[in-house]
Amino acid sequence: MKKGLWLALALLGSALAGYSQTGNIVIPNGNAEQIRFVLLDKQSKYLYTVESPKAVMWDAKTHEQLYSWPLAMEYIKDAQVSHDGTILAIAGLSDVTFFSTVTGKKLFTTDSSLGGRNCKFSADDKTIYRYKRGIIAVDIATQAETELIPDDGYDDPQLELLDDGRIITHSDRGWKIWNLAQKKKEFEYKYTRQAKETYLPAMKAIAGPAEGSGIAFRDMNTGKVLKTLPVMTNNYKLFPSVNNKDFIFNDGAFESYLYTVYNGETFLPVKKFDAGGNLNEGYFTGAQHTMYATHYSEVFLLNTTTGKSGAAFKKLVSDLGRDVFSSMEYDFRTGILNIITDDSVYRSINMVKLNPFRRKPLPIFTDMITFSPTGDTIAVFDDHKGYIKDIKANKFIQPAIKLIDEAASTERKNFFFDASGTQVYFTTFNVKRQLYTLNKIGVKSGLITKVFDFTNLLFPYIHPDKSMLAAIEAGSPKVWNLATGKVIFAPKIAGGNAEFISLSNDKKRVLIVHDSATEIYDMATGSMLSRSEGYAPLTQFAIYACTPDLSMVFQCRADGQIDAINAQGKYAYSRHEHTSSVRRALFSPDSRIMYTISDDESIKVWQPQTGKLLGTLYLFNDGNDFVFIDPYGRFDGTEGGMKRMYYFRNRVKVSLDVVYERFYTPNLYQRLVNGEDFPPIDIIINPQPKVRISYAEVSRNLNVVEDKVQTYNNTTGVAEITVNASAENDKVDEIRLFHNGKIVNLATRGLFVTDNNTGTDTKKYTLNLLPGVNNIRAVALNSQRTESEPDEILVNYKVAGQPDAPVPVNNNKAIIAQVDKNATMHLVVIGINAYKNPKMSLNYALADATAFKDEAEKDAKTIISNLKTYFVTDDKADKNGIVAAFTEVQKNAKPQDVFVFYYAGHGVISEKNKEFYLVPNNVTDLKNVDEALAQNGIPSKMLQQYAIDIPAQKQVFILDACQSAGAFQQLLAADGDQQKNLAVVARSTGTHWIAASGSQQFAQEFAQLGHGAFTYVLLKAMQGEAASNKMITINGLKNFLQVQVPGLMKKYNGAPQYPATYGYGNDFPVEVMK
Repeated sequence: MKKGLWLALALLGSALAGYSQTGNIVIPNGNAEQIRFVLLDKQSKYLYTVESPKAVMWDAKTHEQLYSWPLAMEYIKDAQVSHDGTILAIAGLSDVTFFSTVTGKKLFTTDSSLGGRNCKFSADDKTIYRYKRGIIAVDIATQAETELIPDDGYDDPQLELLDDGRIITHSDRGWKIWNLAQKKKEFEYKYTRQAKETYLPAMKAIAGPAEGSGIAFRDMNTGKVLKTLPVMTNNYKLFPSVNNKDFIFNDGAFESYLYTVYNGETFLPVKKFDAGGNLNEGYFTGAQHTMYATHYSEVFLLNTTTGKSGAAFKKLVSDLGRDVFSSMEYDFRTGILNIITDDSVYRSINMVKLNPFRRKPLPIFTDMITFSPTGDTIAVFDDHKGYIKDIKANKFIQPAIKLIDEAASTERKNFFFDASGTQVYFTTFNVKRQLYTLNKIGVKSGLITKVFDFTNLLFPYIHPDKSMLAAIEAGSPKVWNLATGKVIFAPKIAGGNAEFISLSNDKKRVLIVHDSATEIYDMATGSMLSRSEGYAPLTQFAIYACTPDLSMVFQCRADGQIDAINAQGKYAYSRHEHTSSVRRALFSPDSRIMYTISDDESIKVWQPQTGKLLGTLYLFNDGNDFVFIDPYGRFDGTEGGMKRMYYFRNRVKVSLDVVYERFYTPNLYQRLVNGEDFPPIDIIINPQPKVRISYAEVSRNLNVVEDKVQTYNNTTGVAEITVNASAENDKVDEIRLFHNGKIVNLATRGLFVTDNNTGTDTKKYTLNLLPGVNNIRAVALNSQRTESEPDEILVNYKVAGQPDAPVPVNNNKAIIAQVDKNATMHLVVIGINAYKNPKMSLNYALADATAFKDEAEKDAKTIISNLKTYFVTDDKADKNGIVAAFTEVQKNAKPQDVFVFYYAGHGVISEKNKEFYLVPNNVTDLKNVDEALAQNGIPSKMLQQYAIDIPAQKQVFILDACQSAGAFQQLLAADGDQQKNLAVVARSTGTHWIAASGSQQFAQEFAQLGHGAFTYVLLKAMQGEAASNKMITINGLKNFLQVQVPGLMKKYNGAPQYPATYGYGNDFPVEVMK
């Protein structure tokens, strides 16, 4: 029995020195650079792909990404998996690093003094053999290295361990066979010319250069030529099978993707297929007729019988693109990052709130694209043409821009809108003159004007107000005035070339990196203000960046490392958190926050002065899904994003959303950025509980995973349901049973059988079924609040002459549960302006509640025949009055009914227990607010219990709860706690919750609206603006609020605020329009 699933939810210094781990959360970002090795363990369970920055472990059956190991090796010379599959060894130029494929931890790295660029496991997995001027043995247990047989022959050969215990070393010069027992060379073969060669283990042959042309297959023991095949170039491909004598061959002809499977005994072709592209690497299992093939950073399964590609081992996060393929642009005045992802989709990310927004696929794929300040308009250039388009209105403004010279793809940063969005700057290249030109075009007029000519610009920096451009031309730093096209700053630097340039926010100073030292100049006079000590020059493919206040310079390296240099030229810190090249470093206007964007498909958020990593953002394709994770494993994000990520440790997978209650942290990004400190999380996560539903007397095995949802027929209308649960090394803390997405009233459950010694629990339920198909789902939680995978059954209740429950409809690819026309809507509306404590009185709560009630009643008539309204306001809205309304609904509601709850009034987080409370009008003592809330408040747990106890299966709670003003950081934390409370309630009950996140009252500003911003937008949505296909649904309301409320709040309050919306029940309509 497993002792527990260790999730190292702390900075994992013991796992990979120099790297942090986000709580062993698997980030499904796949490979970013060209895969150098692909290999399968001998158990055929796990596949490994290795690139220079990292190695990735995959589940060979499910294709899920598991562990990832940062390597930071410039060259990968070899990669091997132990025979028992528990160790991955990766050889670089001079050492070998070993990783446990069970725990995911780095084990050790060999001493580099003896060198060696390859690695092979002995048959018993106790020893690794390497070659460096002879054969070296490494004892894996002791890490001791021993030189076995010296050799002064070939440089850098590959080493293979033969079945009989001998070793063969081979290179482009020939091969040698060594007898380890006798410590001598048994055979040597030398080629007459150097060329590519391949070892074919099952054939016991070497394929290398023939005496004439082509490649010769030779017996490795004798050197006898077995067969010669012609090749067109030395770029031919040869993939030997690992378990029979077949091999796959491509003759290297230019742009030929034709591959042939050969029988290695007869050398006759067996099958030819067109791969549709180059196959870079491959692991070929001829006996199974499959090959794990790679194309650059992609790996997929290839059927060598049919030649067809199977399922790919895909990354799930969005490819943020490389500079040569896609564009990005950051406007730190608005905090918006615009970027093109791998699905050719233009996205905007609000880096203030961390709110990604997927816009639209673009008609052409180009790196010469720029975005207007509002993000609604794009300008695209390609070759000798271009266009400007309003993508919000889907209309071309300038549909066909004709260019005399070609658009310059090498100057992609020099394509940008001006600050007003009325002009677009773009760069062209004249081939005859070998000269670039920066131009500008009027967005509306289409008039093109030259700004200035240049030879080429290195490291261009455009000031955020788009008034100046700084760059290095022919080694000299310059600054241009973009209005006039004139050079306004061009200091003469002594010796050497400038390597980087940037401007201060106030445009008074210029930073130049010159001869690997930081120089600060006065813009007006051109005089040097300071020069730092020298530091190490940039490594290959690295870039510079600096903070807007010019206090820190950063070297962002190709291996993902970031080195920070202070004003004195001293290295302040080095951080190696990215696993691939850092493309760009961006900064907040006040220099407090740094964002680094990497080829590992992540955006990391830092405090640049200290090097503290705050967290990492991942985007996902095909929607607005994202996840933000702090270094300890806390997370925030969308439901879809969280479902695509999971914890993995000791080869056990735990879905991210099943530890939701403990690690989900709303507003995590904003709270970290604004200085809130969260303590490290260091706990042992026990294995997931297991749960199984039994219907009537049909029992099911708790430990057997079934592929299909079981379906049962019913004629009585009553279902006897038994739920069995177990929790390894723990107890079953809770069992939840959901009927058509809504939690079952736990008070009606019958027999309880709990065994805390064995961690098992059994609960029995009697359910009244609705006509038609009933979905029944169970979830178990252990004491750590880790959820089981859900178990699900369907019960089809058929009654002659009685109509089934309305069938869900598909509305724009969204499944919507229909409302029973003969059912009842129970509408509870609370509005409190007048509190018994006058200091707490509000301005618009009563108006908001009244307007919502009127609109909801009108809309309800379009979907349902019966309506019961409970309107509780001001002096009636004490705790007793609100509870009475809930109690009445609980008494009368039926499963087919709809329940809508709306609240406008105060809401607060208790300092004592961090629970969210609605504040009835009789909470008056502000000095002892926790005691007042405990006595007269409505806690979220009470709302949760009503959501459970009210039988209606379609429920929505809408809270426009005003919070008292306070420090922004405290408000963020309180709002986060409120959202956490509501999210847990929504998840646990299968109901919908919508809350005015961080809402405050601004009487003067909102006077012209007559309502608070949240309810004002909600009413607009209900009045038809949120309609889709003539239907307004709960999710439609949520989406409309998420888009419209922030803009309205920004207009009246100066800063956007985003409503919190959670929903785990079925979507359903609130109005059907004619």
